[in-house]
Amino acid sequence: MNSLIVYCFLQKNLPFKTRFDSLKEPLVFHAADGDLKAKSFGFKKLKEAKSDENALREEVNVLSYDSDDDFVIRLQTKSDEIVLAKIAPAASLNETMTSVRKRITDHPANRSAVEDDEMLVVPLLAFNILREYGELEGKEVANSYTKFVEGVFLAQARQSIRFLLNERGARIESEYVDPAFIGDGHEKIVPPKPRHFVLDKPFLLYVKEKKAEVPYLVLWVANGEIMQKFAP
Repeated sequence: MNSLIVYCFLQKNLPFKTRFDSLKEPLVFHAADGDLKAKSFGFKKLKEAKSDENALREEVNVLSYDSDDDFVIRLQTKSDEIVLAKIAPAASLNETMTSVRKRITDHPANRSAVEDDEMLVVPLLAFNILREYGELEGKEVANSYTKFVEGVFLAQARQSIRFLLNERGARIESEYVDPAFIGDGHEKIVPPKPRHFVLDKPFLLYVKEKKAEVPYLVLWVANGEIMQKFAP
């Protein structure tokens, strides 16, 4: 049997320019299988953050906001963008991501900057997942190389993804290995109600380069399996 060696590797270090606060109180995340306490980062109020509030304001963009349980925000690292969407999921991950990106364009937030009394709480994420692509096993490979040979099959396909998100930034590693196929001034001005950007329910996360159209990492975070647990 003819075989090929294929190896793919992605590594991204995405530090924030300004560090967020490591929050001392647990984030109670409401997962489908029950509540859990997770470590988190952000700030309880922007004006009370340990780091410079103007610098933090530049790192957080409100892309769309309907309520404290329905919003899309972006965390800006030194190079790439991390988008977090606390929304109801669609039928598939791709449909969810597509609806979020359409919403950002069609329904942008009126107040795109985080304000002094507003809150941001993001769970710390850390995982190392190995995905077995059993649906590809046994498939014959057809491309510009295999037209010169016959009988090239995919015997096994795996992908390893490692992801870390905390107050300092994000780190992403993805490795693909196939061992065999390798007004007028008179109105009374009422200050708007402070918004709370607390990711305490299932949410979408995707990461992309600034000028890219397609994200290179998309996650639906629905349980505490990939969160760092809070220990008192």
